[in-house]
Amino acid sequence: MAGRGRSRKMEIHGFRQDFSNVGTDIDGVVDGIDDSIETELKGAILSLRSSLKMIRKQEEVRQYFSHFLKASQQCQLEVREG
Repeated sequence: MAGRGRSRKMEIHGFRQDFSNVGTDIDGVVDGIDDSIETELKGAILSLRSSLKMIRKQEEVRQYFSHFLKASQQCQLEVREG
């Protein structure tokens, strides 16, 4: 398939996000993840321990995506520069 880029998809902790647009803003991706988690937990009452685990899990996912997007943007710049 000459001339067509592959769509990049990641699945982390049950969250699926499409990264076909490499220039995606990190905050936009993180907001999407937060919305998914809120929808999943809507109406659920969590214990303090479960709440702390969920917060840590969100931070881990946030850091992973931030790292992924920065690396992707760096690769994109290197490809453009040749």
